[in-house]
Amino acid sequence: TFDLWPQFRSPLVWDAFAIGTYALVSIMFWFVGLIPDLAAMRDRATNPILRYTYGLLSLGWRGAAHHWQRYDTAYMLLAALATPLVVSVHSVVSFDFAVGVLPGWHSTIFPPYFVAGAIFSGFAMVVTLLVPLRKIYKLEEFITLKHLDNMAKIMLATGLFVAYGYLTEGFTAWYSGNEAERFWLFNRSFGPYWWSFWALMLCNIIVPQALWSSRVRATPWLLFCVAIIVNIGMWLERYVIIVVSLHRDFIPSSWGNYAGTIWDWMTYLGTLGLFLTLIVLFIRVLPMISIFEMRHLLAHTKGETGEGETQDRETQDKGTQNKETRDTETREWRGEADGKLYGLMAEFHDADALLAEAQRVYGAGYRKLSAYSPFAIEALPKALGMRRSRLPLLVLVGGIAGALLGFFLQYYAAVIDYPWNIGGRPFNSWPSFGIVTFEMTILVAAGVTVLGMLLRNGLPQPYHPAFNTPNFQRASQDRFFLCVEASDPQFDLAKTRRFLQESDAEAVVAVPQ
Repeated sequence: TFDLWPQFRSPLVWDAFAIGTYALVSIMFWFVGLIPDLAAMRDRATNPILRYTYGLLSLGWRGAAHHWQRYDTAYMLLAALATPLVVSVHSVVSFDFAVGVLPGWHSTIFPPYFVAGAIFSGFAMVVTLLVPLRKIYKLEEFITLKHLDNMAKIMLATGLFVAYGYLTEGFTAWYSGNEAERFWLFNRSFGPYWWSFWALMLCNIIVPQALWSSRVRATPWLLFCVAIIVNIGMWLERYVIIVVSLHRDFIPSSWGNYAGTIWDWMTYLGTLGLFLTLIVLFIRVLPMISIFEMRHLLAHTKGETGEGETQDRETQDKGTQNKETRDTETREWRGEADGKLYGLMAEFHDADALLAEAQRVYGAGYRKLSAYSPFAIEALPKALGMRRSRLPLLVLVGGIAGALLGFFLQYYAAVIDYPWNIGGRPFNSWPSFGIVTFEMTILVAAGVTVLGMLLRNGLPQPYHPAFNTPNFQRASQDRFFLCVEASDPQFDLAKTRRFLQESDAEAVVAVPQ
């Protein structure tokens, strides 16, 4: 370090920023994806402690239309930010080796080769976990053979990229004419650790070719075996890169063979145990499959069959019938609010009925409206007169601020506060500042995305009058609600109630503050 500053030109510092940003953005992406499901689990929990815990974690999520509008935007932005981040992180990790002069490390193929390897091993690990969980918890209808087939195809494609990287690495060492590189190639193939090199070739090149067979891709236990072997091969790849390259460097006096001690193996087994323990805990207390996305998918499938369109026409027809011709006593709940009134809430059985009523109410001149649903309804914000979210603009500003912060942090450290002559380069060697600048751009933009979505949605909000609505806990399950707020200039308790009762609402209730 330089005084209190790190060496911003060092790949190890790049690593710290890249991996730290990757971890934080992954946690944000994971938690944001869980918020609607945590609300659903809050509303279904019977244990008071679990209900309170899920309530805290869900931040007061109600499934309001404006919640969903900003949520979808934020989720898309996080995915867009995380995509280049994945590429950058695995490229930066490879720089730890690629910028060194040691044979076996000093190679320009490392960044794309590490990215392909990360996707390859990542899908292999997902398959390794998914196949047994699919069988144990009987998830065959949710995780179909088509999903497994698609993952196997991605494994096959990225495995070919990895194989190309191995070929290019060996060819470059041989064709370069560099004796040290040629010795490294021979030593890796036929030296003391020859077994690890050829086992690596078998696991990562030969075995994945079985995925060309549609029978293997469609047979879960065969796919599971291939994934396990790939995971072993990717572990051996790191072993070969680190151990085999280091045991024969430029100085013969430092040569030696490595043998892991019991503490090395216990540490390794401990990390596996921690990983599996966390997986089991997450499966126990959190949903394995996104609840709200499955509900959205089912509703979308129903709409494609034409049922949604039929329901919408039926809703309009029923809205024109006289109140006397309908059995309102069995369909309506007339709750009277004690004290100050928040509004009138109408409950609906499906999304089509809610959307039709939102359009009707907004067309009648009501403007203080709120709608609640278990999943996002694409046309609902427009039906309620909501404007497009300004969150993307806010995230753009945050990203620019993060880039400026990252660059000038390094500039101040290297040029103003602690200048140091390194290799005769200028103090402001700005190309070496690029990685930290990029990581800070992504980190600040992602943070602004999450905070902007939460704050603009008024979250966290432990209490809201909508929670006083009878049956409102089903707003995160299978019911849809429309609220006309008492603050609306056109609101009149009796008239608005009659107006809402003309719809296909299952219930119309008064909601206290």
